[in-house]
Amino acid sequence: MCCNVNHQYCCVFIGVLAIILGLLEVGFKSDELAHSDWVANSSWNSLMLTCIISWVFMILAAVALIVGAIRTASYCLPGY
Repeated sequence: MCCNVNHQYCCVFIGVLAIILGLLEVGFKSDELAHSDWVANSSWNSLMLTCIISWVFMILAAVALIVGAIRTASYCLPGY
């Protein structure tokens, strides 16, 4: 693994990537959940709703990662 990489840029890149993938996944699962039958698929719909909620938490964590990387305090970055 490359040891001379800038942790700030990596954290911002990973955060932006997580936000983009999270928004795509939330949008897809929400559309799938909106068009499903709640009576026939109640357990599967509960699982999809749990997945949507977990992706929302991951998006919030990615925002916190980006904010921590942009701040000048280096103790927020991993490896310090």
